[in-house]
Amino acid sequence: MDQTSVQSFRETLELMQEVRDYIARFPDIPINREMLTKIDGHLANPTRKSVLSTPATRTGGSYTPAGVSLVEAVLRGDELTISIAKSGSAVRDAKVLSSLRKGLTLVMKPA
Repeated sequence: MDQTSVQSFRETLELMQEVRDYIARFPDIPINREMLTKIDGHLANPTRKSVLSTPATRTGGSYTPAGVSLVEAVLRGDELTISIAKSGSAVRDAKVLSSLRKGLTLVMKPA
């Protein structure tokens, strides 16, 4: 399964968990208990548990108009790694650091 499919599957499972939690607040009647049992069984499948427990990976970056990387970011679960490419140019390095100090917004997309 490619990363986009895994991310979509993860989002579907997370939504199902939200629905399960919502239904759990309903009155304790047989049809509600049956539905909760079905959802719990579905979510308990080892493959589904594996998808939910594997941290999602998202990437983003800032690039020059020519496509040269200035800053790259990788978010794995709750861990963010930010990399700055070696440029050999003090002027470019100063601009990158200045952008970081001001606050650089990167759009993160599924890896």
